[in-house]
Amino acid sequence: MLPGDIAEIEGKTFPFRGEVDNATDASTMPIGVYRFRGTNDYFLHHSKSNDPDIIEAYKRNMLDDIANDTSIIQRERTQKEIFRSDITQEDSYLKVVLKKILDEMQIDIRDYKHKFQNDNHLNNMRRLVTSNAGLTMDKFCEWCDILGYSWKLTIYRPDGSVMNV
Repeated sequence: MLPGDIAEIEGKTFPFRGEVDNATDASTMPIGVYRFRGTNDYFLHHSKSNDPDIIEAYKRNMLDDIANDTSIIQRERTQKEIFRSDITQEDSYLKVVLKKILDEMQIDIRDYKHKFQNDNHLNNMRRLVTSNAGLTMDKFCEWCDILGYSWKLTIYRPDGSVMNV
């Protein structure tokens, strides 16, 4: 979860508040979902320790679902974090085309998170755009699929006629 995310637990919504060192730190903080610093373990700080819905949420391991990114999480942002990377002289033609697509779309990559296999896949694909590494045709096609773009490659013979491939 990221700051600004909201988890739905037993029909109630709770904002993700950030990381804490221990549960005692959160006792004076606002109600919400917290993550223990340096781990992927979440807990829910709430006002009623005997709330049956909260007890049921813990029984059903709903906080584990948050850690495994399978819970219902909504984005609530005041502004987008646009994913873009400047074009450099070292960029291949395919990378330049991809960067132009991303620049035109002005996307917040978090809105496309569901199209990646997992967080590592998302990070690796993002790194392909921002690093000096080359971009293969396979990865270009994968990015196009993720973004909903299609493309067409036309091969011309020396006489100018189109080769049907």
